[in-house]
Amino acid sequence: MIGVENHLPWRLKTDLDIFRRRTEGHAIIMGRKTFESVGRPLPRRMNIVLSRTKFADSSNLVWADSVSTAIYLADNYSILNFKKQFFVVGGENVYRALASYINKVFVTEVQCGPINGDAKFDIEFNKNDWQLFRSVSYPKSLSDECEFDVKCYLKRRKEFRSQSVEKFIRERPELARFVGPYLVGVKNSDALSLDQMKLL
Repeated sequence: MIGVENHLPWRLKTDLDIFRRRTEGHAIIMGRKTFESVGRPLPRRMNIVLSRTKFADSSNLVWADSVSTAIYLADNYSILNFKKQFFVVGGENVYRALASYINKVFVTEVQCGPINGDAKFDIEFNKNDWQLFRSVSYPKSLSDECEFDVKCYLKRRKEFRSQSVEKFIRERPELARFVGPYLVGVKNSDALSLDQMKLL
């Protein structure tokens, strides 16, 4: 269970702090309902909203009408900012739409008893496909109303993908403004330090 009426069904400040530290500086992909539940773009991140309903872009908020567009925008931002990964942060439909592209999953398991929610995360992490890499437990406290575990799963057979920039521009000319900075970043990649190259 991951939601009740478009809200989190528990109060876990520590988990929110972990999420903030993990995702700051990165691109994050979310659905329209998740964006509306947050109420604003999350600061210090590139917020990419996957939705059929178009809305106005801003400095750290862009709209994507398809999975391929969302992934391209996230890749573009990640490369230009020397980030090794971007994050899919919900909700349920977006998780499912991007499931085949995801190689690492962070799951928060909350020990709070039965909840009648309306948003679920029903992806199974079977041992043939996924490896439990790390699990950290957190106790109930003044900041966290329930005990919870944060688990990291790694996909055993990682997915790799590629796409022609020329084909992408032909199919979506309105997104050509994102391609220029990307090409400049690639052109200048020879001048990067070894540490920066490792992040690519």
